[in-house]
Amino acid sequence: RHNRAGGEIIINLTAESLTIKNTGEQVALNPENIFTRFHKASTSEGSGLGLTISKQICESLGYQLVYSYEAPYHCFT
Repeated sequence: RHNRAGGEIIINLTAESLTIKNTGEQVALNPENIFTRFHKASTSEGSGLGLTISKQICESLGYQLVYSYEAPYHCFT
């Protein structure tokens, strides 16, 4: 649902961070809306609650959840 056919998911864990990257639409998501409940971009079915809950869990534990786009990957660290 959040990737493309033949796409890729990369998970990288270090002592400092956990990064999950996936291919998808080849355009950056709007960082102002990415963690908003049920936000829908014009090309997606919406993010549901997953990213909102993930961000709240990180913040409650003193971590940050950050989105970036490093073509062709959508990155969550």
